[in-house]
Amino acid sequence: MRYTKIILIIALMAGALLILGMESLCRLGIKCERCGMTSTSKETSIKNGYYLGEYEAITKKVKLKHHDLEIELSDAWFEKEWFINSTICLIRFEEVREGEYNVIFPFKKSKEDVFLFSMAPIINGTECESCGGIREDRKEINISELPDTIVIQIQEKNPESGIGWKEGGLPGEKIKYVKK
Repeated sequence: MRYTKIILIIALMAGALLILGMESLCRLGIKCERCGMTSTSKETSIKNGYYLGEYEAITKKVKLKHHDLEIELSDAWFEKEWFINSTICLIRFEEVREGEYNVIFPFKKSKEDVFLFSMAPIINGTECESCGGIREDRKEINISELPDTIVIQIQEKNPESGIGWKEGGLPGEKIKYVKK
């Protein structure tokens, strides 16, 4: 009976050490805790219950002024912002961040391997340079209110040799999106 208790205590301690070790290894893989996430597609957003609605792109195609590149724009969609709660790394789950929204502006480029532009949202007359990022096929922004209209300012890479993006690029067309 006495050895059974000792074996049980050793097994519990080994189990606790194993869980602590697994938790530590799991933590090594987390690059950013509670960072806002964006769904990979509108369909995924709908499936997960984050989808809220759409913005209609008034302009559907833009030709860059200083480069041989066209951008085909789709309607934007917006969702609740969410993050992966990893307070206990081994038991991670998705959680909505109240009062924050993701807006996703899908686009296609006429030349897939070329990226000669950036996109800056203008909300209520103010350019929001730090409220999102750009990917190969979409612009993503995070905002705390959903205005009726969002304007996207296209910025083109300067075609002059040696300048490129050093001076922030050249202002291009402004694209208007209206909430449906």
